[in-house]
Formats: sequence, C-alpha cells, structure tokens
Amino acid sequence: MKRPYNFKIKRLLKLYVEQILELHDLEQQQLDLLHQRKPLWLPESFRSDLRKHTRQTHNQVRRLREIMARLGVKASRSHSRDTMPLLTKLRSCLKITDTEESKQASCLHSALHAIETFEVSCYAAAHSHARLLSFHNDLPLLEKSYAEEKAMDEFLDDWLRAMNAEENRPEPAVSG
Repeated sequence: MKRPYNFKIKRLLKLYVEQILELHDLEQQQLDLLHQRKPLWLPESFRSDLRKHTRQTHNQVRRLREIMARLGVKASRSHSRDTMPLLTKLRSCLKITDTEESKQASCLHSALHAIETFEVSCYAAAHSHARLLSFHNDLPLLEKSYAEEKAMDEFLDDWLRAMNAEENRPEPAVSG
C-alpha cells in the first residue's frame, strides 16, 4: 500500500517545477520584449535603472536554468494563464507612440509593477516549496532573485511617487 505522504510530496514537487518553469518563461519573455522595444522616451535615470534590472533578470534566468538542470526539466514557453495578461499589458505599453510622456510612463509603470509584484510572490512561493522539499541548493538562488525583484518593486513605487510629485508641482509664475 502506498503511503499518502508520497502523493503529497509528488504534488508539491510538481507545483515547484511548474513555478520554476513559469518564472523562467515570464523572465525570458520580459527580456525579449524589453530588447525588442526599448522605451527611449524614458528619462535617462530610469533607463539606467531599467538596464540594471535587465542585467539582474539575465542573472535570474541563469539561476532558474541552474535549478531546472538540477530538476532535470527543460525550459519551454508555457504561456501561463497568469502571465499572459501581464506580458500583453507590457507589450501594449511599449507600443505606445503617444507624445504625452506621462501617459507612456504611467502605462509602463503599471505594467512593470504588475509583473514585479507577481514575480515577488512567485519567488516567495518557490522558495517555500524548495524549503519544504529540502532543496537546499536552490534556496540561495531563489533568495537572491526574490531580493532583486523586491528592490525593483520598491523602486517602481518610488518612481511613481516622484512622477506624481512632478505632475502636481505648481507651474512657476510668469512675470510680465
């Protein structure tokens, strides 16, 4: 007779593998989109931070591939029901040609913030699964990616506050 905990461990392992594949797919597609359509209208300071995060995302993909190699799974385009709307929103924001910079910035902020928030929760869940499965080699890799995603999420919050402060600043009086 099979023991019930074997079923639970197999189910947890399946969830973990799905989470890793979904994260890998989302990170890779986000990189592809940002390489295809660079938002040149952004202020240089934000573009610099976006380039930094792009480098971090490359490292996150590398870490996820390391985990996938240990798990014996190959990367695939999973097109998850959860990630497709996030990527569609980012794609549409990067296509905006409107000359109104605040509209472009608001759209991009919204899309990136949604993705980062999703990634933060996915890395946290993957870390919990790895801990429960005693995959101790995966824990530092997931912790590093989680910290990077959390920092980017906080950066986007700061950027929104700065953007709102800029829009709400009173116009200088014109003397005449």
